[in-house]
Amino acid sequence: MFDFDVIKKAASNVFDYFAAYYFNEERGYSKKTIKIIRIAVGATPLESWDADAIFAVERWQAAPQRLKPLDPDGKFGAKSLGVLIAELEKKGDTMSAMILRQYPYKNVTTGQVETTKPDREVRFYQTPKRILDLIKDPSGSWEMRGSFKVIVNVDPGIVEPWRYEYRQYIRGSVILNRPSSEENMRNQFKVPGGLDPNFFTEDGEIMSDGSIERFGYRKKPPTYPGKKIGLMDYYTDGQQGPDYYLEDTFGIAGANAGTFHKVAVNISYRGAVIKDGKELSPQQINSSNWRDYCIAGNEWTYSEIKFF
Repeated sequence: MFDFDVIKKAASNVFDYFAAYYFNEERGYSKKTIKIIRIAVGATPLESWDADAIFAVERWQAAPQRLKPLDPDGKFGAKSLGVLIAELEKKGDTMSAMILRQYPYKNVTTGQVETTKPDREVRFYQTPKRILDLIKDPSGSWEMRGSFKVIVNVDPGIVEPWRYEYRQYIRGSVILNRPSSEENMRNQFKVPGGLDPNFFTEDGEIMSDGSIERFGYRKKPPTYPGKKIGLMDYYTDGQQGPDYYLEDTFGIAGANAGTFHKVAVNISYRGAVIKDGKELSPQQINSSNWRDYCIAGNEWTYSEIKFF
């Protein structure tokens, strides 16, 4: 005979697990935050939600030593977060508590929900270092190059600056005009897929071993000054710090300068700062000057025609 009460209870637990899992996923907690929660509730110290974490949360919520009674439903919302913050502060772990306070939590003392404050200002700068210039020598070799710097400053008051990263996109054209023809040099660019005149492609350089070097990814070791000419990016405080710097050299080179009349370069760059993998919009930035300083769709263009 089947024990329908057991089956019903098991089905209920499965439903509760999935409800809790999706609820916790929707909180938007960072990987660091999830790891702090998992450690506190006795789950394996990982950076994502799974069954181990959900059932550990449920056990933690049901434990009698909590500062405030909690419903053992596996859902780690504002009430559970507020209790954990209070307990961490009581233990003296103020750094973990500070990280958790970035999210809405119910203050155990006042009973009020403390709402998330908007992102503080993240400044973005693009500064030309060398303007587009055409250089040639008597042998007929030539190059038309420029370079620029990018600086991203995350407000030092932000607790987890490593959640912010930089992305760079490029589009444009470089045309060699001869007396009777012209040559499109898009495929000579090391940008993955070549240089597209109309659509932005994520910038990067295809290396000799086939790998692609991109900018701003904290998961990869940054390239430090002097290590590689023309492609350099680094962070303060290793890969965890609030400030990011990029120096990029762009342009084209060739030989037989006398075989064509001019080089026309028109390249547009687009810089963006992302948080937790999603591009920030101006509404998410606490800055009235976002168009001048930072973030969404900030574009700059280099356009020049040089004659031989």
